[in-house]
Amino acid sequence: MNSFFTYALTTDQYRKANNFKANGVASPTTKVLGFTLVVILFAAFGFLVSAGIGRSTVPGQWVLIAAVVAAAASTLLNVLARYSAERAVGRSTYMTSSPYQLAVSEAGMRLQNALSDVFHPWSAFSDVKEHDGIVYVNLDNIHYYPIPSDAFGSDDERRKFMAFSQERISASPARPSPTPAQSAGEIGGQNPPPLAQVFGKSRWKMATDAVRLAFLLPVAADRMAASWPTIIGIGVVAALIPSLPAFWTNPLAGEWSWFAVPSAVFHLVLLLIAAVVSAAALGRREDVPRILLAGILAAAVIDVLFTGLVTAVQWVGRGSETLAWRFGWVPGAWLALSIATYAARSVPRSMRRLGVLVASLVLVAYPLANVYRERTVWQVRYDPDDTQSYRAGGVAGEDIFYKQPVLLAQELKAIQPGTKGVIDLFFLGMAGYGSQDVFMREVNSVAGIFRDRFGTDGRTVRLINNPKTLLDTPVASKTSLKQALKRISDVMDKDEDILVLFMTSHGSEKHIFTLQLWPMNFHEVDPATLRSLLDESGIRNRVVIVSACYSGGFVKALENPDTLVITASAPDKNSFGCTNEAEWTYFGKAYFDDALRKTRSFTAAFRIAKPEIEAREKREKYDHSEPQMSIGHAIAARLDALQIQQEGRSPGASTVAASPTLAPPDRYEEYVRLMHTDDYLGELLMVCRQNMTLNSPDETVRSNPGSFDGMEKSRPHWNRLATSWNSYVEGVCNQSLDPALIRRIYAENVRRVMSREEVDAAVQLISTDQGRRWLDKDREASRRQQLELTRVQTGISSALYQKFRQEQDRIYKEFKQRAN
Repeated sequence: MNSFFTYALTTDQYRKANNFKANGVASPTTKVLGFTLVVILFAAFGFLVSAGIGRSTVPGQWVLIAAVVAAAASTLLNVLARYSAERAVGRSTYMTSSPYQLAVSEAGMRLQNALSDVFHPWSAFSDVKEHDGIVYVNLDNIHYYPIPSDAFGSDDERRKFMAFSQERISASPARPSPTPAQSAGEIGGQNPPPLAQVFGKSRWKMATDAVRLAFLLPVAADRMAASWPTIIGIGVVAALIPSLPAFWTNPLAGEWSWFAVPSAVFHLVLLLIAAVVSAAALGRREDVPRILLAGILAAAVIDVLFTGLVTAVQWVGRGSETLAWRFGWVPGAWLALSIATYAARSVPRSMRRLGVLVASLVLVAYPLANVYRERTVWQVRYDPDDTQSYRAGGVAGEDIFYKQPVLLAQELKAIQPGTKGVIDLFFLGMAGYGSQDVFMREVNSVAGIFRDRFGTDGRTVRLINNPKTLLDTPVASKTSLKQALKRISDVMDKDEDILVLFMTSHGSEKHIFTLQLWPMNFHEVDPATLRSLLDESGIRNRVVIVSACYSGGFVKALENPDTLVITASAPDKNSFGCTNEAEWTYFGKAYFDDALRKTRSFTAAFRIAKPEIEAREKREKYDHSEPQMSIGHAIAARLDALQIQQEGRSPGASTVAASPTLAPPDRYEEYVRLMHTDDYLGELLMVCRQNMTLNSPDETVRSNPGSFDGMEKSRPHWNRLATSWNSYVEGVCNQSLDPALIRRIYAENVRRVMSREEVDAAVQLISTDQGRRWLDKDREASRRQQLELTRVQTGISSALYQKFRQEQDRIYKEFKQRAN
């Protein structure tokens, strides 16, 4: 028999070998049992959720439906996983990157290629088999070396190799039985310690192991061997840790909450899934219980530390909600890292470790960081006779149920009409989110500012969602907002008076203003709904201020000539400061409490507040929220008149005559906005990209085929060149045509060259249908002119540049000849 063979494994052979081994390892019985387990877990979890929410018996058909849905989902995931694995293997170069050299000796086998050099004694192998043109030299039932049958030259040589190998493997001494120091994969066959031992003699050792696991320290494999009842028992006990502070403070006044059980054990389901996936990634499927137990113990320590920290902050003072909001992702990420570190230690350094880390982050860290959970299963018992229970969350309490309509009627009835011939402000404030006090405080504070500075006493309506105000203030809802707008419309002078609508709450990426007060379900208020309510009310002069994340989505829907819209953020940005302990949000503090106390101009206050907000966000290391403002020309004139009126009323206020050649900043801003709309700036960006295309690598090669040293488009380097060019184009166009930059430069120059009368005339013209049509056609002509000029200039530049290059080459040749 030959002792030296050279062969190359193709991608198809590698894929075929992986499929054969995978199907061989997972027997039909194993697959059925695993599938059944998944169905049972899904059905049991669905049953637990339904029973916990409904507190009643769940109909059998719903359990059956849940099982069928779970089975279908599991099947689909399995198919997708197999498909993904097929594609991954097909693209892998792990065993197909270079030819192998196989050396066979009496001592064992050595396998070499350009990337590796591995020697195994015969005692390391389990057997040698052949299937479908591939010889499998198996280390165990998972790890193996595939060798194409044709690598041996002939069938006789292949049979000799297999007989020799099998003979040496059989003659080798048996591998030693597992010991406590060996890997957990080898321990899988041992009988795990009983539950009594785990909770009895080993409690101190288990606590020590839990701390070591949480802080990423190694733990002996045999110490994680446990039976399934043991693991379940430990998991249930550990899941109760976050409930201890509530039980300690209210041991007799509390009760068990079935509603919170699914949330409390949610992390156990994630840990089980992560353990299964991690064990599969490591090639040690028998290690699922060990990895699961390690995750449960690490989670227990992390819960103790984080729960203790939050409890300590609560006892010291305010700040616990800020801690949970800003750092709520830490426990999940810490737990994922603990699991990945422990599991990865059971195998040598390889890509398998990366697979475990990715699985832990995706299956544990991400869900725990993004899913809200009620971890406390011990909650204060509801007392229907306790008024404080109503305030703590009892919208459904009988007193409040009947009193809320009365409160709304009283609030609206108290609205008084304004004075004829005077511009009066009507203030309507809405605090939408009932679980945090900052919105309630903000509406109350802003209402006070408007009473003091704008004389809105008797013309103020507050709608507040908060458990503390249920017995004295109407709730904020779409219905109460609609009735308030109608009442204000009925008593105000629609031609001269102004409505100020201030809305503060959380917001969503879909631009929905959050209305929340558990357990009530409110109708949604989005930009279209708010515009419809305002239009239906008949109120003409409007100032709408929305303080919420993503509130910039309200601007387009609300803007018209009679409306000033101010928002705390851009349509795709968060606003900040929404914590229960805060007196103001960042926007509310800067705009109302600071800027609006210095001026009676809503637009001037915005210009004062915006840089202050940006500076604070920069100090706090937040992305800039980019507050927005849009003002119609009609409301601008009305607000100018209001400011003059307010300043005239102030005793001792100094008045400075406005220069006839300088217009108020409001009118200039309106002119700039009309001339540089978002659509127009978008067209400029498109023109920039089109112009840059004329100098792209494609166009350069087309006009000068010898460019780039003859690089062909089929080469991989060409894609890198094209990507680099596209990045350059986007950088140039986006930065040079930044809307804020263009509008700022244009506004500065307009103020230098245009008088108030000229701005008024221009705004009046552009605001008409005829003026808008003229402006659109003028812009289209300018766009076409720019494109045509760029083409002509590019052609001229290219021709003259070629002439310059030719002259340059002649001069250089003459220089070289004389130098020589």
